Amino acid sequence: MKGKITKKHILLFVCMGLMFGLIFLTVFLTGGREIGEFTDTDRIIFTAFIIIEIVNIVVMMIVANMIGKANPPPEPIALPQSIYQKTLRRRGIIILVASIVSALGFRILGIVLYKFIPALNCTETLIIWCIAMLLPIVFFISSIVLQKLYVRKFANQSVAQIQSFMISHRERAEETAAEKLAYLKKLKSLCDIYAILFGILGAICSLFLGSVTSSSSGSGYLLYPTFLFLCAFSRIRFRTLEIFFDEDESCISEDSFPALFALAEKAARKQGCEEKIKIILAPDYGAGIAKESGMYCISLGVMLLNILSDDELYQILLHEFAHVTKENIDGMRERRYGSWLENGNQHFLSALTSKMYAFADCIYALQFSLYLYAASIQLETEADRAMALHGDSKIAASALTKLKYRDLYEWEIGTHDDESAFMTEAPDPTILKKDIDDFLSQIEKRKDFWDSLIDKEIISRQASHPTLKMRLETLGVSEYRVLPAEAAGSFADERIRALELMSELVRKANEENYEENRKYRYLEPLEKIKEWEEAGRPVISEEYADICLYLRALGRHIESDELCKKAIEELPSPANLHGYYMHGCFLLHTYDPSGLDYIYHAIENNTNYIEEGLQIIGEYCCIVGDQEELDTYREKALQIAQKDKDIYSKINVLDKGDDLTAEKLPEGMLEGIIDFIKSIDGDKVSKVYLVRKTITPDFFTSAVIVDFKEGAADDDQNEIMHKIFRYLDTSTDWQFSLFDYRSVAKIKVENIPNSLVYKA
Repeated sequence: MKGKITKKHILLFVCMGLMFGLIFLTVFLTGGREIGEFTDTDRIIFTAFIIIEIVNIVVMMIVANMIGKANPPPEPIALPQSIYQKTLRRRGIIILVASIVSALGFRILGIVLYKFIPALNCTETLIIWCIAMLLPIVFFISSIVLQKLYVRKFANQSVAQIQSFMISHRERAEETAAEKLAYLKKLKSLCDIYAILFGILGAICSLFLGSVTSSSSGSGYLLYPTFLFLCAFSRIRFRTLEIFFDEDESCISEDSFPALFALAEKAARKQGCEEKIKIILAPDYGAGIAKESGMYCISLGVMLLNILSDDELYQILLHEFAHVTKENIDGMRERRYGSWLENGNQHFLSALTSKMYAFADCIYALQFSLYLYAASIQLETEADRAMALHGDSKIAASALTKLKYRDLYEWEIGTHDDESAFMTEAPDPTILKKDIDDFLSQIEKRKDFWDSLIDKEIISRQASHPTLKMRLETLGVSEYRVLPAEAAGSFADERIRALELMSELVRKANEENYEENRKYRYLEPLEKIKEWEEAGRPVISEEYADICLYLRALGRHIESDELCKKAIEELPSPANLHGYYMHGCFLLHTYDPSGLDYIYHAIENNTNYIEEGLQIIGEYCCIVGDQEELDTYREKALQIAQKDKDIYSKINVLDKGDDLTAEKLPEGMLEGIIDFIKSIDGDKVSKVYLVRKTITPDFFTSAVIVDFKEGAADDDQNEIMHKIFRYLDTSTDWQFSLFDYRSVAKIKVENIPNSLVYKA
């Protein structure tokens, strides 16, 4: 189960406990008699039991549904709930109820069988029952142990070995992809058989309860078979019912959008795809396809529709349908299963039931990622060939060029000032339209420069698509020419209506939490900036990074960069490292190579910038086609990544096996930390611990553990921890790590002598 345990989760578990508790109570009140021997009083008690159980199950279903509808963390732009989300929520309810009913059903069947077949109550039955009870425990332990051993096998390899292993798969992509695909199909079948086994074991555990337990206590054991049924049913991949599409406002009908459906059907038939088509709109520039429940489900971004002509959209649809032709359907099935394992296999006890499949799923996840890594470029190239074969190469090239321009446009976001999405008092219904208009206007201004970058681009080792230049070569086109996005007739009308529909859905999705989101993402940053300006725009070590963040939230990106440059000039290291990092990123996003030195400087002096910093440098080198710098980067990245794996990744983790000892900081440093915590405490901090974690003989971190008082609000705790982090990160070059006591309570740092350095 992901996220926090809420009151709804607790209520759900209480209802489950009550359901089985009522069985005990009913058996006790009826004296453990069989149904045929019930007295009038027993019948009244049993009837009341049935009614209460039905009400309890209804409550469980309502609570489970509420849990499924729980709002995700606030996002800048909330998206309408998808068919996929609805499927997941209802799936969780169905498998929970089905598991309970199955356990009860087999228990009742067992009662009936024992009444008519007394011979079942024998030693052999007891042995079978014991095996069925013990096997899942063996599977559970084995799965966890084997998963850890499997992960450790790769964890012990060097970064260079792992990189070489990955690259070898892409170098012989066609052969590797075929091997992996065959392996994945077998592994999926074995997992299905494994799930059926859990169902059989659950049935045996329920069915044979009567031979090993008394009538007054046997029903309590139903919790265990219920869990086993849950393990089995959790592996069922539910078909997405067509009614779910009807309920989804982003799923459009052929009657309302005949031109879009005509284009989709034309492209489908060209590729030999004959099944029914569903079109789902999305608030983006993407296009995707999946074969689901005997239907082709196409996702079309309304922003994509509004930058393409109908001919260009047809080429994109040809590309998408090429992914689900008969030749590629096996790969699509494994993609769907891989996605389901990662995102769709969730229910109310998934954190526990998934452990039964931990080893098998771990293998599948790794092999699936290798399959995608090896096959993605090849599959995309084949789909591009389909456009050349069945469509118009020049029109296809225009559509692909626009998508590449969009990538470059997004790379440049944050290098010029813009407006916050939360400036208006209510959700802006024109936010998608404004994005489209700005992008189209930038094409006119930036086309020549973007074309020069396309010529130089180097394909990334992590790329899932060929470069645009490679794609145009596949199409047999050499020039970067984009056709007007103008459209006429039905298609012109429909793409506008599609944009209006999605804009309204996005507005409605934002409306519920808009006031709260606006407070955190616009009003509070605006207030903080006003206070900062009134104070004379000071550059304070532990505060300027947040000021930069607030400025960016308001769309004042240039001013944020100016503040970073000022911090570099005025503050000593390590306080100015955030300025180095952010200014370096700003420069690279404006294609200025001097940003490389700034980011490298930040990375080499603060481990917090390693992962994102290396990623940005790598992306930049590929975008601008700087092969020499890319070679240097890859060599440096390998060394830094190895250090990160061996040393730096252990800084922010505390485990029982760690080498933890008392810490003695340089004179005055601890006093400064405690004084700072007192200044921001607000009577929320109870205790502060300090210990040294030795990672290697010549590298350690000083772990600061903060224990908050009972009743301290989560928001207050998060704010205090954030401020402490900023202080530790900027006040000294000493290596610190910061922890909330609750997250490391198992370590018992209080047992380390002299670890308690502050007590309220």
